[in-house]
Amino acid sequence: MHAHSQILKENVDRQELRKQTKLLWDNFSKYATIKHLNDMESIVIPKVNQFEAKLNEYQRVNNQTQTILQRFDEVIHHICKP
Repeated sequence: MHAHSQILKENVDRQELRKQTKLLWDNFSKYATIKHLNDMESIVIPKVNQFEAKLNEYQRVNNQTQTILQRFDEVIHHICKP
């Protein structure tokens, strides 16, 4: 009986594998190739790096502007103090 259930399980597994393989194959055109992913990476990564550099520069300038405004506020409060 055990051998029969093992054969049955193997048949079911094989049928499921065929079914999943057919689904994958039928939708194969929807998936990207490794070359396509590598090509996209070579385009996207530099753009992300450029954006990150601009963001870092914006943060640096923003911090500098905040420091200037704090100092200006301190000077104005000192001058206007009664």
